[in-house]
Amino acid sequence: MDYRFVDSFYKEAHALGIEHSYDRVAIAGDIKNVVRPSKPGDAELILRQIEISKELHDIEEVVIISHQNCGAYGELAGLSADQELSVHTQDLLAAREIIISRVPGIRVLTFFATLKEGDHNNIMALKKLLHDSTSGNTRSTYQQAVV
Repeated sequence: MDYRFVDSFYKEAHALGIEHSYDRVAIAGDIKNVVRPSKPGDAELILRQIEISKELHDIEEVVIISHQNCGAYGELAGLSADQELSVHTQDLLAAREIIISRVPGIRVLTFFATLKEGDHNNIMALKKLLHDSTSGNTRSTYQQAVV
């Protein structure tokens, strides 16, 4: 939903080869609302959109992008960048598990966007959270993505 990420989102969609074949759902605080909904029905709204995309368009993959300086995470103000990343990572992983349990067979990619120092209108980096499926554990390791 955040205008600051439109260009980077489209670049990443192109890099993933999905620039003309995806259903975009952008809702303020969407990942936080899946994991810790602030109002009844918030999580259901988001999860239902994913289910509808699966039913109507047979999607195979969901891409989740959480970002630094998100207004929905106002409680993180004053935390270090590492502490903020830790909270977002936990929520991304939890949202991933919720989506996978709700929509069997779906793949979920998770990303975290950081902003340029002193300029919260431009993305500095879009990083992909890597999942280690062989051990059953998820590594909190990020890899640089397209920006």
